[in-house]
Amino acid sequence: MKWRRVVLYYALFAVALVYYWGSEGTKGPQPEPSSNELPLVDIPPDRLVEVHFVREGKRVRCAQEDGRWRVVDPGGQRVPADLISSFVMALLETRAAEVIATEATEGGEFGLGTDALQVELYQRGRDAPVTVILGNRNPTETALYARVEGSPRVLLVGRILEYYVDRVFEEVGRRLQSGANREVDIDRIDRTG
Repeated sequence: MKWRRVVLYYALFAVALVYYWGSEGTKGPQPEPSSNELPLVDIPPDRLVEVHFVREGKRVRCAQEDGRWRVVDPGGQRVPADLISSFVMALLETRAAEVIATEATEGGEFGLGTDALQVELYQRGRDAPVTVILGNRNPTETALYARVEGSPRVLLVGRILEYYVDRVFEEVGRRLQSGANREVDIDRIDRTG
């Protein structure tokens, strides 16, 4: 009786192996890595030397000097360095929430046309920048459409990037406005004596 049981167990084991090998061979192609593993840009942080924000014909140029970020153009702006460095880290760490399309389209529902916000990333030792284009918000307004210039993919990324860019433009605009008001006051004082 013992030998019969041993033979039965081996037979069941052999059937299980045949079934396992047979089912493995009929599986379809393995899935591609999920889109949330896909980085928006693949640039080492230590290679990045300049970041330009371009929106509605206005350009804010930031450069890293002595390990700190500062606004270079328009001149005289003192935007907090941690605001720019937070944006840079958020951009470099951004992963796509979803690949929306594999063929980039300009304008339309994605808002990736020539009037879209552009972030130009200049790396040490390279002349041409990597340009990230940030378009419209998705219908639920929880994310942005984005693509890297030269890439055909349209990605969905978090709105944190929009937040930082808006803050940079607000800081520059506010400081330019307060500087303009100060000049007007100085002119008035000079005339009145």
